[in-house]
Amino acid sequence: MPDFDKLVTMVAWRYGKTHEEREDFMQEARLALLGEQKNIELMGEDDATKFAYVVCRNAILKILRDRQPEYSLTDQEAKEAVANFTGFEEIEQKLDLEIIVRKLDKLPAPYPEVIRCRFGINRPRETLTEIADRHGVTAKTVQRWEQRALEILKGKLK
Repeated sequence: MPDFDKLVTMVAWRYGKTHEEREDFMQEARLALLGEQKNIELMGEDDATKFAYVVCRNAILKILRDRQPEYSLTDQEAKEAVANFTGFEEIEQKLDLEIIVRKLDKLPAPYPEVIRCRFGINRPRETLTEIADRHGVTAKTVQRWEQRALEILKGKLK
């Protein structure tokens, strides 16, 4: 078998950062070359050198790959992760809602309550009639309050 010490050293220096790491790489590369000795002996010198380079490189890359923590997900885990991901649009909507709620708190009564009840913000949705009965006014009055509150909010959000 041809002598590949220079090749082994070159490949180890290419991928290794410390002296110890390079020594480990060279040892693994030499072992990998020994495992391929029969194949190398059957090749011509140029092909053997190219093949030896690939064997050394692959041995070193295997070490590097094995050092990396594995983060791969099973198909089922990936599907669950995608299904549970709220997505950017939903996050944007939540941020928008927080801004609206802050602006809503600055409105005079009864506008904040009407909007919260009508749109189900931090409480169940209610009809115009339910809100009207609680306040002792007509549903039409509650509808005007809702419209006025929305107009004010639109102005505040611009």
